[in-house]
Amino acid sequence: MCASPKSCFRAIGDIGIVDEAETELALRMTDDRNDTVHLYLESVAVRIYSRLNAYASLMESTMAAMSKRIGT
Repeated sequence: MCASPKSCFRAIGDIGIVDEAETELALRMTDDRNDTVHLYLESVAVRIYSRLNAYASLMESTMAAMSKRIGT
């Protein structure tokens, strides 16, 4: 069972829905999300903005893998 975004991303990595690199990217995405609500620095916003395409691709591929896994 997972109780936080990071534990959920680790869990889907453990069961093979995402690989190790994708798990690391998802964990970084979670950290970046946390930074957006706690830090109000333009440099942080610019850094996170540059990663959004990679995060969107990760989420799309993760959703597709999960749908395939459950047969939908």
